[in-house]
Amino acid sequence: MGKKKKGNSRKEPENLIPFEQEKEKFLGMIGNVLSDKDFSSAEEATQFLNEAFTGRSMSDSLAEWDTRPPSLLDEAHDVLDRIDPDAPLTSQRRYAKKALDITPDCMEAWETLAWSYESPKKIEEAHLKGIAHGRELHADLIAEIDEQHGLWGYVEARPFMRLFESLADFYSQDGLAEKVLDVHEQMLALNPGDNQGIRGPLLNGYIKLDRLDEAQRLVEQFPDDMDLGIVYGRVLLELVKTLDTDYDFETILKKDHNGRLAPSTFDNQVFTKAKTLMREAIKLNPYVPLLIEHPTSMYLESPPYYQMGSPDEAMNFIKHYGIDWFGSIIGWVFMGAFSAQAKARINKDKTAMRNSYKDLLSYLDGIDETPWQSVLIEEMDKFR
Repeated sequence: MGKKKKGNSRKEPENLIPFEQEKEKFLGMIGNVLSDKDFSSAEEATQFLNEAFTGRSMSDSLAEWDTRPPSLLDEAHDVLDRIDPDAPLTSQRRYAKKALDITPDCMEAWETLAWSYESPKKIEEAHLKGIAHGRELHADLIAEIDEQHGLWGYVEARPFMRLFESLADFYSQDGLAEKVLDVHEQMLALNPGDNQGIRGPLLNGYIKLDRLDEAQRLVEQFPDDMDLGIVYGRVLLELVKTLDTDYDFETILKKDHNGRLAPSTFDNQVFTKAKTLMREAIKLNPYVPLLIEHPTSMYLESPPYYQMGSPDEAMNFIKHYGIDWFGSIIGWVFMGAFSAQAKARINKDKTAMRNSYKDLLSYLDGIDETPWQSVLIEEMDKFR
Protein backbone atom coordinates (compact mmCIF):
# COMPACT_ATOMS: atom_id res chain seq x y z
CA MET A 1 0.00 0.00 0.00
CA GLY A 2 1.70 3.19 -1.06
CA LYS A 3 0.80 6.80 -0.51
CA LYS A 4 1.60 8.88 -3.56
CA LYS A 5 1.44 12.50 -4.45
CA LYS A 6 -0.66 13.90 -7.22
CA GLY A 7 0.68 15.02 -10.57
CA ASN A 8 4.42 15.18 -11.25
CA SER A 9 5.35 15.37 -7.58
CA ARG A 10 4.24 11.86 -6.68
CA LYS A 11 6.66 10.21 -4.30
CA GLU A 12 7.77 6.63 -3.99
CA PRO A 13 5.51 4.31 -1.97
CA GLU A 14 6.24 4.15 1.72
CA ASN A 15 6.79 0.97 3.70
CA LEU A 16 5.91 2.61 7.00
CA ILE A 17 2.19 1.82 7.08
CA PRO A 18 2.44 -2.03 7.00
CA PHE A 19 4.89 -1.85 9.92
CA GLU A 20 2.56 0.48 11.80
CA GLN A 21 -0.34 -1.88 11.15
CA GLU A 22 1.57 -4.83 12.59
CA LYS A 23 2.73 -2.77 15.58
CA GLU A 24 -0.78 -1.59 16.32
CA LYS A 25 -2.18 -5.09 15.87
CA PHE A 26 0.49 -6.28 18.31
CA LEU A 27 -0.48 -3.63 20.87
CA GLY A 28 -4.14 -4.53 20.48
CA MET A 29 -3.31 -8.19 20.98
CA ILE A 30 -1.40 -7.46 24.19
CA GLY A 31 -4.37 -5.48 25.50
CA ASN A 32 -6.64 -8.40 24.69
CA VAL A 33 -4.32 -10.93 26.37
CA LEU A 34 -3.98 -8.81 29.50
CA SER A 35 -7.74 -8.36 29.76
CA ASP A 36 -8.12 -12.16 29.93
CA LYS A 37 -5.62 -12.48 32.78
CA ASP A 38 -6.24 -11.94 36.46
CA PHE A 39 -3.04 -10.43 37.83
CA SER A 40 -2.71 -9.66 41.51
CA SER A 41 -0.23 -6.80 40.97
CA ALA A 42 1.45 -4.65 38.36
CA GLU A 43 4.70 -6.53 39.05
CA GLU A 44 3.03 -9.84 38.18
CA ALA A 45 1.71 -8.39 34.93
CA THR A 46 5.15 -7.02 34.06
CA GLN A 47 6.76 -10.39 34.74
CA PHE A 48 4.24 -12.09 32.46
CA LEU A 49 4.91 -9.61 29.64
CA ASN A 50 8.67 -10.04 29.97
CA GLU A 51 8.46 -13.82 29.87
CA ALA A 52 5.93 -13.95 27.04
CA PHE A 53 7.24 -11.31 24.64
CA THR A 54 10.81 -10.22 25.41
CA GLY A 55 13.25 -11.20 22.67
CA ARG A 56 10.55 -12.27 20.22
CA SER A 57 9.45 -10.60 17.01
CA MET A 58 6.01 -9.05 16.73
CA SER A 59 5.09 -11.53 13.97
CA ASP A 60 5.99 -14.56 16.11
CA SER A 61 4.18 -13.14 19.13
CA LEU A 62 1.07 -12.45 17.08
CA ALA A 63 1.10 -15.96 15.64
CA GLU A 64 1.17 -17.52 19.12
CA TRP A 65 -0.93 -15.19 21.22
CA ASP A 66 -3.46 -13.53 18.93
CA THR A 67 -6.54 -15.71 19.33
CA ARG A 68 -8.99 -13.05 18.20
CA PRO A 69 -11.09 -14.07 15.20
CA PRO A 70 -10.34 -12.05 12.02
CA SER A 71 -12.39 -8.88 11.90
CA LEU A 72 -13.77 -6.98 8.94
CA LEU A 73 -10.93 -4.53 9.47
CA ASP A 74 -8.41 -7.38 9.21
CA GLU A 75 -10.03 -8.46 5.95
CA ALA A 76 -9.83 -4.92 4.58
CA HIS A 77 -6.15 -4.73 5.51
CA ASP A 78 -5.55 -8.05 3.76
CA VAL A 79 -6.99 -6.55 0.58
CA LEU A 80 -4.75 -3.49 0.84
CA ASP A 81 -1.70 -5.69 1.47
CA ARG A 82 -2.24 -7.25 -1.94
CA ILE A 83 -1.64 -3.92 -3.71
CA ASP A 84 1.49 -3.86 -5.86
CA PRO A 85 3.16 -0.47 -5.16
CA ASP A 86 4.09 -0.26 -8.85
CA ALA A 87 0.57 -1.02 -10.04
CA PRO A 88 -1.36 1.63 -12.02
CA LEU A 89 -3.37 4.04 -9.93
CA THR A 90 -6.60 2.62 -11.30
CA SER A 91 -5.61 -0.77 -9.88
CA GLN A 92 -4.77 0.72 -6.48
CA ARG A 93 -8.10 2.53 -6.52
CA ARG A 94 -9.92 -0.73 -7.22
CA TYR A 95 -8.31 -2.42 -4.21
CA ALA A 96 -9.02 0.59 -1.98
CA LYS A 97 -12.70 0.56 -2.94
CA LYS A 98 -12.88 -3.18 -2.36
CA ALA A 99 -11.45 -2.69 1.14
CA LEU A 100 -13.96 0.08 1.85
CA ASP A 101 -16.77 -2.18 0.64
CA ILE A 102 -15.72 -4.63 3.36
CA THR A 103 -15.71 -1.86 5.97
CA PRO A 104 -15.56 1.94 5.70
CA ASP A 105 -13.81 1.88 9.10
CA CYS A 106 -10.49 1.18 7.33
CA MET A 107 -8.78 4.57 7.41
CA GLU A 108 -5.80 3.27 5.42
CA ALA A 109 -8.19 2.45 2.57
CA TRP A 110 -9.45 6.04 2.52
CA GLU A 111 -5.88 7.26 2.34
CA THR A 112 -5.01 4.84 -0.46
CA LEU A 113 -8.15 5.83 -2.33
CA ALA A 114 -7.32 9.52 -2.02
CA TRP A 115 -3.80 9.20 -3.43
CA SER A 116 -5.03 7.01 -6.28
CA TYR A 117 -6.62 10.05 -7.92
CA GLU A 118 -4.98 12.65 -10.15
CA SER A 119 -7.61 15.30 -9.48
CA PRO A 120 -6.83 17.54 -6.47
CA LYS A 121 -10.56 17.84 -5.83
CA LYS A 122 -11.00 14.06 -5.60
CA ILE A 123 -7.89 13.68 -3.43
CA GLU A 124 -9.33 16.19 -1.00
CA GLU A 125 -12.84 14.71 -1.11
CA ALA A 126 -11.64 11.19 -0.32
CA HIS A 127 -9.63 12.43 2.64
CA LEU A 128 -12.55 14.48 3.97
CA LYS A 129 -15.02 11.60 3.59
CA GLY A 130 -12.67 9.30 5.47
CA ILE A 131 -12.15 11.84 8.24
CA ALA A 132 -15.90 12.44 8.56
CA HIS A 133 -16.47 8.70 8.92
CA GLY A 134 -13.60 8.47 11.40
CA ARG A 135 -15.18 11.14 13.58
CA GLU A 136 -18.38 9.10 13.74
CA LEU A 137 -16.46 5.87 14.32
CA HIS A 138 -14.48 7.31 17.25
CA ALA A 139 -17.15 9.66 18.60
CA ASP A 140 -17.05 8.09 22.07
CA LEU A 141 -13.27 8.39 22.29
CA ILE A 142 -13.36 11.97 20.99
CA ALA A 143 -15.82 12.86 23.73
CA GLU A 144 -13.28 11.75 26.35
CA ILE A 145 -10.38 13.85 25.05
CA ASP A 146 -8.51 15.99 27.56
CA GLU A 147 -4.88 16.94 28.24
CA GLN A 148 -4.13 13.42 29.50
CA HIS A 149 -6.22 11.44 27.03
CA GLY A 150 -5.62 12.21 23.36
CA LEU A 151 -6.71 9.98 20.50
CA TRP A 152 -3.18 8.73 19.82
CA GLY A 153 -3.34 6.91 23.14
CA TYR A 154 -6.00 4.64 21.63
CA VAL A 155 -4.33 2.26 19.19
CA GLU A 156 -7.49 1.82 17.17
CA ALA A 157 -7.68 5.57 16.49
CA ARG A 158 -4.15 6.03 15.16
CA PRO A 159 -5.00 5.31 11.49
CA PHE A 160 -7.65 8.04 11.78
CA MET A 161 -5.05 10.50 13.07
CA ARG A 162 -2.67 9.54 10.27
CA LEU A 163 -5.40 10.34 7.75
CA PHE A 164 -5.35 13.94 9.03
CA GLU A 165 -1.59 13.98 8.52
CA SER A 166 -2.04 12.74 4.96
CA LEU A 167 -4.56 15.52 4.23
CA ALA A 168 -2.18 18.15 5.65
CA ASP A 169 0.53 16.69 3.43
CA PHE A 170 -1.70 17.15 0.40
CA TYR A 171 -2.59 20.74 1.29
CA SER A 172 1.07 21.53 1.91
CA GLN A 173 2.01 20.16 -1.47
CA ASP A 174 -0.57 22.38 -3.11
CA GLY A 175 0.63 25.44 -1.17
CA LEU A 176 -2.62 25.82 0.78
CA ALA A 177 -1.04 27.12 3.97
CA GLU A 178 -4.27 28.15 5.70
CA LYS A 179 -5.79 24.71 5.15
CA VAL A 180 -2.64 23.04 6.44
CA LEU A 181 -2.93 25.05 9.65
CA ASP A 182 -6.60 24.16 9.98
CA VAL A 183 -5.82 20.44 9.76
CA HIS A 184 -2.94 20.74 12.21
CA GLU A 185 -5.19 22.60 14.64
CA GLN A 186 -7.75 19.80 14.42
CA MET A 187 -5.02 17.24 15.07
CA LEU A 188 -3.77 19.08 18.13
CA ALA A 189 -7.31 19.41 19.46
CA LEU A 190 -7.83 15.66 19.07
CA ASN A 191 -4.41 14.83 20.51
CA PRO A 192 -3.22 17.55 22.90
CA GLY A 193 -0.06 15.61 23.72
CA ASP A 194 0.91 15.77 20.02
CA ASN A 195 2.54 12.38 19.56
CA GLN A 196 2.59 13.08 15.82
CA GLY A 197 4.85 16.10 16.18
CA ILE A 198 2.80 18.71 14.32
CA ARG A 199 3.28 21.50 16.87
CA GLY A 200 6.54 22.61 15.23
CA PRO A 201 5.03 22.91 11.73
CA LEU A 202 1.97 24.56 13.27
CA LEU A 203 4.09 27.19 15.04
CA ASN A 204 6.12 27.98 11.95
CA GLY A 205 2.93 28.09 9.88
CA TYR A 206 1.44 30.66 12.23
CA ILE A 207 4.61 32.75 11.99
CA LYS A 208 4.70 32.55 8.21
CA LEU A 209 1.10 33.79 7.97
CA ASP A 210 1.69 36.51 10.58
CA ARG A 211 -0.76 34.94 13.03
CA LEU A 212 1.51 35.84 15.89
CA ASP A 213 -1.06 35.79 18.71
CA GLU A 214 -1.87 32.16 17.91
CA ALA A 215 1.85 31.41 17.64
CA GLN A 216 2.42 32.87 21.10
CA ARG A 217 -0.40 30.80 22.59
CA LEU A 218 1.07 27.64 21.07
CA VAL A 219 4.51 28.43 22.50
CA GLU A 220 2.96 28.92 25.93
CA GLN A 221 1.15 25.58 25.56
CA PHE A 222 4.52 23.80 25.27
CA PRO A 223 6.80 25.85 27.58
CA ASP A 224 9.47 23.20 28.17
CA ASP A 225 9.32 21.50 24.80
CA MET A 226 12.51 20.01 23.34
CA ASP A 227 11.18 19.62 19.79
CA LEU A 228 13.48 21.73 17.59
CA GLY A 229 10.53 23.09 15.62
CA ILE A 230 9.33 24.71 18.83
CA VAL A 231 12.77 25.44 20.34
CA TYR A 232 14.08 27.35 17.34
CA GLY A 233 10.56 28.48 16.38
CA ARG A 234 10.39 30.51 19.62
CA VAL A 235 13.45 32.42 18.46
CA LEU A 236 11.96 33.13 15.05
CA LEU A 237 8.73 34.29 16.67
CA GLU A 238 10.59 36.82 18.80
CA LEU A 239 12.48 38.08 15.75
CA VAL A 240 9.34 38.47 13.67
CA LYS A 241 7.74 40.46 16.49
CA THR A 242 10.48 43.06 16.12
CA LEU A 243 9.33 43.74 12.57
CA ASP A 244 6.52 45.76 14.13
CA THR A 245 9.03 48.06 15.83
CA ASP A 246 11.03 50.91 14.36
CA TYR A 247 14.29 49.01 14.66
CA ASP A 248 16.77 49.76 11.86
CA PHE A 249 17.20 46.38 10.15
CA GLU A 250 18.86 47.94 7.11
CA THR A 251 21.87 48.87 9.21
CA ILE A 252 22.23 45.27 10.37
CA LEU A 253 21.96 43.88 6.87
CA LYS A 254 24.64 46.28 5.61
CA LYS A 255 27.00 44.92 8.24
CA ASP A 256 26.45 41.36 7.06
CA HIS A 257 29.67 40.60 5.18
CA ASN A 258 30.12 36.87 4.61
CA GLY A 259 28.32 36.01 7.81
CA ARG A 260 30.66 37.96 10.08
CA LEU A 261 27.95 39.29 12.31
CA ALA A 262 28.09 38.58 16.02
CA PRO A 263 25.28 38.54 18.60
CA SER A 264 26.54 41.92 19.82
CA THR A 265 25.50 43.42 16.48
CA PHE A 266 21.90 43.14 17.61
CA ASP A 267 20.70 45.69 20.13
CA ASN A 268 20.51 44.16 23.59
CA GLN A 269 17.29 45.90 24.58
CA VAL A 270 15.40 44.85 21.46
CA PHE A 271 16.82 41.34 21.10
CA THR A 272 17.37 40.28 24.72
CA LYS A 273 14.74 37.52 24.69
CA ALA A 274 15.66 36.31 21.19
CA LYS A 275 19.30 36.02 22.20
CA THR A 276 18.42 34.08 25.34
CA LEU A 277 16.20 31.70 23.41
CA MET A 278 18.85 31.20 20.72
CA ARG A 279 21.48 30.28 23.30
CA GLU A 280 19.04 27.77 24.82
CA ALA A 281 18.35 26.33 21.36
CA ILE A 282 22.07 25.95 20.65
CA LYS A 283 22.49 24.04 23.91
CA LEU A 284 19.88 21.53 22.69
CA ASN A 285 21.29 21.27 19.17
CA PRO A 286 24.31 23.39 18.12
CA TYR A 287 24.52 21.89 14.64
CA VAL A 288 21.53 23.80 13.25
CA PRO A 289 23.17 27.24 12.76
CA LEU A 290 26.17 25.71 10.96
CA LEU A 291 24.47 23.08 8.81
CA ILE A 292 21.65 25.40 7.73
CA GLU A 293 24.24 27.58 6.00
CA HIS A 294 25.77 24.66 4.10
CA PRO A 295 25.01 25.04 0.37
CA THR A 296 23.75 21.47 -0.09
CA SER A 297 22.06 20.77 3.26
CA MET A 298 18.55 20.95 1.77
CA TYR A 299 19.29 18.23 -0.77
CA LEU A 300 19.38 15.45 1.81
CA GLU A 301 16.30 13.50 2.81
CA SER A 302 15.29 13.72 6.45
CA PRO A 303 16.84 10.82 8.42
CA PRO A 304 14.16 8.36 9.60
CA TYR A 305 15.71 8.15 13.07
CA TYR A 306 17.98 10.47 14.98
CA GLN A 307 19.41 11.11 18.42
CA MET A 308 18.42 14.29 20.21
CA GLY A 309 21.15 16.91 19.90
CA SER A 310 22.74 15.15 16.93
CA PRO A 311 23.70 16.38 13.43
CA ASP A 312 20.95 14.14 12.02
CA GLU A 313 18.36 15.91 14.15
CA ALA A 314 19.68 19.21 12.78
CA MET A 315 19.31 17.89 9.22
CA ASN A 316 15.72 16.94 9.94
CA PHE A 317 15.08 20.47 11.23
CA ILE A 318 16.68 22.06 8.16
CA LYS A 319 14.64 19.92 5.81
CA HIS A 320 11.41 21.08 7.45
CA TYR A 321 12.19 24.65 8.52
CA GLY A 322 15.27 25.85 6.63
CA ILE A 323 13.25 27.78 4.07
CA ASP A 324 11.24 29.46 6.83
CA TRP A 325 14.42 30.82 8.38
CA PHE A 326 15.96 31.82 5.07
CA GLY A 327 12.75 33.45 3.91
CA SER A 328 12.50 35.57 7.05
CA ILE A 329 15.83 37.30 6.20
CA ILE A 330 16.30 38.69 9.71
CA GLY A 331 16.01 35.13 11.07
CA TRP A 332 18.67 33.92 8.66
CA VAL A 333 21.08 36.74 9.55
CA PHE A 334 20.41 36.38 13.28
CA MET A 335 21.07 32.63 13.27
CA GLY A 336 24.30 33.13 11.35
CA ALA A 337 25.53 35.53 14.02
CA PHE A 338 25.60 32.65 16.50
CA SER A 339 27.91 30.43 14.42
CA ALA A 340 30.87 30.94 16.75
CA GLN A 341 28.81 30.00 19.79
CA ALA A 342 27.53 26.92 17.97
CA LYS A 343 31.10 25.83 17.14
CA ALA A 344 32.14 26.29 20.75
CA ARG A 345 29.27 24.14 21.89
CA ILE A 346 30.07 21.41 19.35
CA ASN A 347 33.62 21.23 20.70
CA LYS A 348 32.10 20.16 24.01
CA ASP A 349 30.15 17.30 22.41
CA LYS A 350 31.19 13.68 22.66
CA THR A 351 33.79 12.48 20.17
CA ALA A 352 31.29 10.20 18.39
CA MET A 353 28.92 13.11 17.81
CA ARG A 354 31.69 15.36 16.48
CA ASN A 355 32.87 12.60 14.16
CA SER A 356 29.34 12.13 12.92
CA TYR A 357 29.23 15.86 12.16
CA LYS A 358 32.51 15.70 10.25
CA ASP A 359 31.27 12.73 8.22
CA LEU A 360 28.07 14.59 7.38
CA LEU A 361 30.02 17.66 6.28
CA SER A 362 32.20 15.53 4.02
CA TYR A 363 29.12 14.00 2.47
CA LEU A 364 27.48 17.40 1.95
CA ASP A 365 30.69 18.75 0.40
CA GLY A 366 30.52 15.92 -2.14
CA ILE A 367 27.03 16.82 -3.39
CA ASP A 368 27.41 18.50 -6.76
CA GLU A 369 24.40 20.78 -6.74
CA THR A 370 23.78 24.50 -6.99
CA PRO A 371 23.67 26.04 -3.50
CA TRP A 372 20.11 25.74 -2.32
CA GLN A 373 20.18 29.31 -1.05
CA SER A 374 20.96 30.53 -4.58
CA VAL A 375 18.09 28.49 -6.02
CA LEU A 376 15.71 29.95 -3.46
CA ILE A 377 16.91 33.51 -4.14
CA GLU A 378 16.32 32.99 -7.87
CA GLU A 379 12.79 31.77 -7.17
CA MET A 380 12.14 34.76 -4.90
CA ASP A 381 13.46 37.12 -7.59
CA LYS A 382 10.76 35.91 -9.97
CA PHE A 383 8.13 37.48 -7.75
CA ARG A 384 9.85 40.85 -7.30
